[in-house]
Amino acid sequence: MAKKTYYEFFCPVKIVSGTMALSNLPHEMDQLGAHRAMIVTDRGVKGAGLVEIVEKAFAGSNCEIGTIYDKTPPDSSNLVVNEVADLYKKNNCDCFVAVGGGRSRRRAAPATPR
Repeated sequence: MAKKTYYEFFCPVKIVSGTMALSNLPHEMDQLGAHRAMIVTDRGVKGAGLVEIVEKAFAGSNCEIGTIYDKTPPDSSNLVVNEVADLYKKNNCDCFVAVGGGRSRRRAAPATPR
């Protein structure tokens, strides 16, 4: 068997953070041609009211939230990634918005449809 002589990895992830990040969210989605987001977070972040703040950022824009996944565990398996991917597809989402720390981003990125 011949050894591979070429390998490529492409990961189109953009992280926007900072004081004006939320107010700029619909614009960022627009630039990507995305209009229906899936929010990925955990129960603690949602319980703290942070998802509500993100929802308000969508007001008055042509972007909307397709669904919210708030069951992100501290450590998860491919089963969680598959669950996120299934919800993404079923709700006709076209981008992810991760709200919270690293675990939300780590669950959203591998679920991105190829």
